[in-house]
Amino acid sequence: MWIDTIKYLSARYRDKLQWDSGRLTLEYIDRCALQLEKRGAPPNVWGFIDGTFVEVARPGDGQIFDQQEIYNGHKKGHGLMYQGLSTPDGLISSPIGPYEGRINDVNMLEQSGLKQKLRSVMGHLPAAERRYLYGDKGYFAGYYGVIGAVKARRGKALGESDWYANVFMSTYRVEIEHAFGTVRTITRPIQDTKPSPISTSLGGERISLARE
Repeated sequence: MWIDTIKYLSARYRDKLQWDSGRLTLEYIDRCALQLEKRGAPPNVWGFIDGTFVEVARPGDGQIFDQQEIYNGHKKGHGLMYQGLSTPDGLISSPIGPYEGRINDVNMLEQSGLKQKLRSVMGHLPAAERRYLYGDKGYFAGYYGVIGAVKARRGKALGESDWYANVFMSTYRVEIEHAFGTVRTITRPIQDTKPSPISTSLGGERISLARE
């Protein structure tokens, strides 16, 4: 019964859960940026973006996921990927997934359509006035509305100020990891073994609903 309820709520409110245009307005983004700036973050950062890998049991023959599709070489295991944004109010503001476990954060960002949503909110602003989501070193300049840690140029060491900026921002970026961890805890299936790909896919819907 509860699975049917999750499916129903997720299907009915999917668009709102993945991007609530009534809440994620420019005014809201500016308020988030102001809150983070008060904590010491750069004035143009309004939230944090990250992907999370949820390990699953190795799929058997005939299941909806192929073993190679969900195998992550970096994590050395089978699983599914999810993308989320963390804002200063403690919400995961745009939970999207699941994606194949082999996908990386940048490719997931491309497929999620997040850039287009950010452009719809801030596309009319000059570049100097836009707000950005901050990610780890896997993200880099050139992706609309998203920035990552400063990287050293080839053959040159990272400047001291940039190094300290990366360390400082990393202390705040862990908020999205903590948010994912909290949601996993409150939505974890009651079982001792690894969840199946199908149950974890439903878990992604629980992630979306739990953040509300």
